[in-house]
Amino acid sequence: MLMGVIGYPRIRFFWKKGLAVSSVADTMPRDRFFLLRSNLCCQLDDDVSDDEKKSERLWKVAPFVEMVRKGCLGMERPNCFCGDEQVIPFSGRCPMKQYIPNKPNPVGLKNFVLAGKDGLIYDFAIYKGRETFPYFGLGISGNSVLKLVETVPACSTLYCDRWFSSVSLMDELMKKGIFGTGTLMKNRMPKEAHFTNDKDLLKKPRGTSEQRLRQDSTLACTKWVDKKPIVMLSAAFGVEPEDKCKRWCKKDKKFLDVPRPSVIRNYNANMGGVDLADRMLSLYAQRSRTNRWTLRTILHMSDLACVNSWLQYRADKKAEGVQRKSILDYIDFKLSVAEALIWQKVIATRQDDDDVQIPPRKRPKALPSENFRKTDALHLPMKDDLPNGARCRNAGCSMKTRHRCARCDVYLCIEVGRNCFYEFHS
Repeated sequence: MLMGVIGYPRIRFFWKKGLAVSSVADTMPRDRFFLLRSNLCCQLDDDVSDDEKKSERLWKVAPFVEMVRKGCLGMERPNCFCGDEQVIPFSGRCPMKQYIPNKPNPVGLKNFVLAGKDGLIYDFAIYKGRETFPYFGLGISGNSVLKLVETVPACSTLYCDRWFSSVSLMDELMKKGIFGTGTLMKNRMPKEAHFTNDKDLLKKPRGTSEQRLRQDSTLACTKWVDKKPIVMLSAAFGVEPEDKCKRWCKKDKKFLDVPRPSVIRNYNANMGGVDLADRMLSLYAQRSRTNRWTLRTILHMSDLACVNSWLQYRADKKAEGVQRKSILDYIDFKLSVAEALIWQKVIATRQDDDDVQIPPRKRPKALPSENFRKTDALHLPMKDDLPNGARCRNAGCSMKTRHRCARCDVYLCIEVGRNCFYEFHS
């Protein structure tokens, strides 16, 4: 978590001389970190039967993923949700890897997400094949939505994009007391909805809209002209009440007030929750290179939990009337969580080893650059009052000395037959 905030291009830089981060380097040795990282798992292979491994393709990370999902399900629910796809970035070998176009990181594990308009994630389901969702006869897109809304209370509103939306899905949602709204593909438009063709509609003023209602008045199909025609399907909104929105006109070189249907306004206001969550997840993410999809999934779930926690923290502080400057931003919040976890580990270690005093590990001071120590003329030897002396920093010498270079601040021998001070600076 702390590594994601600092963002070194290589993990080893956190222990490298001159670049070492004490919060990381003093907490755990480098080799132990890589050993734990390469053997990180959520459950042992012997604890899972062969049948369970075949039926659950995510069995290696299932306990941790389910723990994060349980935390999402336990949050207080609003009455407005949006559903969309999310990608857990991973380009290595994985049987569940997918390609999703028009995503910042299109290759990885597909994750179907249910979120609020503020970016809080309330439920998710990682795609692991056709057996991921129960069969509802609506294909992967419709089945995924019906699976996610199992935890959505009745009388809620759900927004989704054109890949999910269909008349059949809206009907199934209404049976559950949920009112769906989404953009619609042309090949999924109801046959009885006859609109003006796009060519003739584009000749009309910008902001022109048409609406068609189903005979039972439970579904409204709306077509609106912005830069191009957009078709919406909704069980909750139609054209009225219209409002005005600003649109730039290249011809007149000014903003114009364009009529906007109610369904467009509500869709734009509530559909961006998953994209907002993705944007937050991309900030200070734990994206170190790995060829193990299990590790990538664990790190992604950890970041997801941290983003959800910060969004809840910010909402609680705003509800309490706390000033904005007194609320931690995301980077400070993540640093505080990382610091708390590090200190928890340190305290636990001290409690386990209260009878054994482990001296703090001493790290040698970083050496100055070769150009600095060989071209400057202000290198003067100083003799310090040390009881045992300090280790000489000249290459090839392991003796102790009390002489220190005032400019470089490193200890170097000045003895007959062993003038490390001269060798170091020449």
